[in-house]
Amino acid sequence: PALPASLSPEVFGPPKTPHKQKMAEVEKRTLEAEAMLQSLQSRVSALEKARTVDHHGGSDVVRRSQIEMLKNLRKLRGALLEEGGDLTTVKEERDAALEENAKLRKDLAKAQYRIQHLLRAVAELDAKGAAA
Repeated sequence: PALPASLSPEVFGPPKTPHKQKMAEVEKRTLEAEAMLQSLQSRVSALEKARTVDHHGGSDVVRRSQIEMLKNLRKLRGALLEEGGDLTTVKEERDAALEENAKLRKDLAKAQYRIQHLLRAVAELDAKGAAA
């Protein structure tokens, strides 16, 4: 016999774990950090080129502000690179979450199998009780 509709996985939906939500947030932050790092690297590159070749005969004020901005961008790039070191931790957490998900799916399948056999046994007992 099939599982009653009220116990089917379609009714409950896929198992939801806080790990999936956390992983999605971490992956989103990682992608944002990578995009920011890319932007910063291109800006630093452009500023370094502007520093070596002055096409517009810029003033000292402009040059000093560019150098200051370049220093700030380098600090930001360093901080982002340091934060990027957490990527291995994120991958480990993701792998652990995937393993836990697989285990939970296996446990769910086992529980559904037991429920199916218990329902069959109850139906047989009901049939014997009705026949008696």
